[in-house]
Amino acid sequence: MKKVFAILLALTMLLAMAAPAMAETGSITIKNPVEGQTYSIYRIFNLESYDNAIQAYTYKVNSDWNNFFVAGAK
Repeated sequence: MKKVFAILLALTMLLAMAAPAMAETGSITIKNPVEGQTYSIYRIFNLESYDNAIQAYTYKVNSDWNNFFVAGAK
């Protein structure tokens, strides 16, 4: 019985580790784009977590943008 429980526990842990890798991909749409114009996108925040209880996301500043936010805090 212990061996069966250990195998089930190991499989459960393996599946739990694979779950975050199944992230959805999103998209961004630019309405009324100007022909010949180049558009750039920057990731300023990283998603840290999502709380199902209060349906809220937690973000952290991307390290590449730290100076921008520190300079803006003056």
